[in-house]
Amino acid sequence: MPTLKNNTQFGDVLEVRKSNAPHDRFSFVDRYVCWLIGQSVKGAAKAKPTYLVRLPTDVVPAKLENYEEIWDGANRLIG
Repeated sequence: MPTLKNNTQFGDVLEVRKSNAPHDRFSFVDRYVCWLIGQSVKGAAKAKPTYLVRLPTDVVPAKLENYEEIWDGANRLIG
């Protein structure tokens, strides 16, 4: 399993998993902040517009609850 330079320096504080269940990409930070990315970061906005949105803090717990089951079943890539 690959290791991030960040995790080498600070310990395993960042984990990356992959699932085909959701289409959009979500990044949760410390269970408090959530960023939503409309399409692949690799090809972001090459063929069509995309978006990067920070969800309101009061929405994050409900969104996190919805995606924890997907997270638990996802393939661990890093961390």
